Parts: sequence; structure tokens; C-alpha cells
Amino acid sequence: MSFDDPRPIGDSLAFVTRDLGMARPKDAALLVAHWPELVGEALAEHTRPAHLRTGTLTIEVDDGAWGAPLKYLGDELARRANEILGAALVTDLRVIVRAGSGSGTEAPSRPNFRPVPRSD
Repeated sequence: MSFDDPRPIGDSLAFVTRDLGMARPKDAALLVAHWPELVGEALAEHTRPAHLRTGTLTIEVDDGAWGAPLKYLGDELARRANEILGAALVTDLRVIVRAGSGSGTEAPSRPNFRPVPRSD
């Protein structure tokens, strides 16, 4: 297959996500599907995996108070996530407060694994 030959979109996306340091769609789906198992039901109601890029799993929380238990779980959460992923893809956690979270009483919206702008 030459460079100009058509190829399945999935093959092209795999190259793009790898080059950007982003999680494979399969990995993102696994984290979303197993999130309540990873963090527990109570935390899962107020947190969600936002994206995984170059080893850093960014987690959105409804309110800053929900970040403390996640930081406490730190290494254990990364270990559990890597068990589910079948590879050591999560090396660090980053917790951010979800924009427009208001009082923190609403359930998190559907996860959106999106690229993070580079800071360099």
C-alpha cells in the first residue's frame, strides 16, 4: 500500500492518536466503562475521566472537594487503571474542576476524550 492509497479511517486515526500521545479509543472506552469500578460509585457520580495523554490521566470533578479523594488514591488508581488497560499507560493523574459545574449536585456529562493544547 502506497502513501496515496486509500486506507481505513481507523488505521489513520491510530497513527494520529499515537503521534499526539493520546489514548487509543479502545483504552478511553475501557476507562469510561470501568470508572465506577475504579473509583467507587460515590466518586464516579461526581468525577469522570476526561482524557489520557502521554501517560497523564486527566479527571474532571464537579467540585474541588471531589479532587482530594482522587489525589489520595493516586498510585492505586493508576495501578487499577493500568490493570484494566492491560498496559502501563497511566503514569500520572491530573484533577481539574469541570467548567460550569455549579453546585456540584448534577451528574457529570458524557466523557469527552479530547486533545489537550500543548503548553510549549
